[in-house]
Amino acid sequence: MVICETVLIVCTVRIREGVELSMSKSLTVFYDGACPICCAEMASLERYDQGDVLSLVDVHSEEFVLTYPHIQKTQAMHVLHAQDASGNVLKGVDANIAAWAAIGRKRWLRWLRLPVLKQLSDWAYMRFANNRYWISSLLMPASRCASGPRGRCTIKKQSRP
Repeated sequence: MVICETVLIVCTVRIREGVELSMSKSLTVFYDGACPICCAEMASLERYDQGDVLSLVDVHSEEFVLTYPHIQKTQAMHVLHAQDASGNVLKGVDANIAAWAAIGRKRWLRWLRLPVLKQLSDWAYMRFANNRYWISSLLMPASRCASGPRGRCTIKKQSRP
């Protein structure tokens, strides 16, 4: 009989308002696989995830439907969602910050949670999220989504040594 034990390294980011975001080395990010900009962001996260700490799940996939019934697809389609190892669900800017923090990149993003910047960044994120397909068509007119399975983008998995 083999007994496995998973050890999670958890860090807490304290925000000036006294709110805490729990981020661990194990984070699942739920993204819209039909959105070219979303896929490009996930591909960047995948590329920098040298410790293999992120799980990237397309909300259109069968894995999402079967494994994460507590995450509403319509909400996850509207705003980026992430779930940490403790089961805490983060949304929008908080999900993005948690994903980059988990892989030790873009540490400057945490400044977006300061009181004045929090309101501005949340407002800007929602404008972006509501217009992501249109923005994608402007910035990425020849996206790889059209050639992906069922019109979805694909994230090319990096082989790790």
